[in-house]
Amino acid sequence: MLKKEMLEIFTLAKHSKVPLYSKEGKTVSTEIVYQQQEQCICQDEFRQILHAFGLTLLRHRPVYTDPFVLKQRWLTTPTGKQYHERAFYEAFDHRTFRHALSFLVAHSSYTLDQLALLGLSLKQFIFLEEQEFLVKAPSWCIEESHVLGFTLTNTKKMCWNKGMANQRISDIGHTLEWYVAEWFRHKYHALARHGVEIKELTAGGDLDVVALKDGKRILVECKSSSQIPEQKLRLFLQRSADFQPNLALLLIDTESPKSVEVRTQILCHLLNEPYDPTRKQLHGKTVFRWIPTHNIYVANTGAGIDATLGAVLRFHDALALFRIYR
Repeated sequence: MLKKEMLEIFTLAKHSKVPLYSKEGKTVSTEIVYQQQEQCICQDEFRQILHAFGLTLLRHRPVYTDPFVLKQRWLTTPTGKQYHERAFYEAFDHRTFRHALSFLVAHSSYTLDQLALLGLSLKQFIFLEEQEFLVKAPSWCIEESHVLGFTLTNTKKMCWNKGMANQRISDIGHTLEWYVAEWFRHKYHALARHGVEIKELTAGGDLDVVALKDGKRILVECKSSSQIPEQKLRLFLQRSADFQPNLALLLIDTESPKSVEVRTQILCHLLNEPYDPTRKQLHGKTVFRWIPTHNIYVANTGAGIDATLGAVLRFHDALALFRIYR
């Protein structure tokens, strides 16, 4: 029984909610206007650069208004809590936060037990509640003094429900793709999109993330689960062959090094390439391997998505320089 965690969550649920008021007496709340960001970024040269590579862009998923991507709603919430506009982006890099989101979108209601097991910090929990990812069930009304005496039945009572922010979303797959594309825009200063459909792809479907910078094409296949059927790996290879990127990364959202090893071995088998166990790099808890003849990398997200993407790109750039000057 996680009584300490339950008490923290209960106390958190009762945190002060003092609204901010304007002179007219109305609550001052500020939403993020994603439509304006969408219009601004869609004026870049992403389509034209693809065309210069001989590729025809059919469509891509909306950059900031994708209905299947989780997003932060408020800069100033109706309760007066203030957040900067990149709060969700920064929180999403943490595995605990992503794991919690995966659970929240997969279920419609949650017990005190379940929320305690997510391992969220109080700050993360406040953010999820304030941004309407979960809401307290109207029927839940107990005294703080009763929490430590909860029975197993009490803690299994549904105390929170799915919020408006994730009502129509059942997994974080598209959100993971959006985050990676946003990372390339924000950290790598590249033109990037998620859910990119290109006419020349013989395998059909779309490319999870495409980033363009300095004449380079980067492809990232995002997997929010470590369970990847061989057929999915075949599609990744076929799309990579069609797109011909300078770097193709299979990004697996897991801390497991074994997942990287197994998928690299399968990819080498499908490519009829020898598997070289020495082609392995470590960056904290991140493990990545590469298949140099095809510019393919396989990485987990043990050190965080931000750190993993940075480590892979730095290594790839160093490897490219080595090839030039050797």
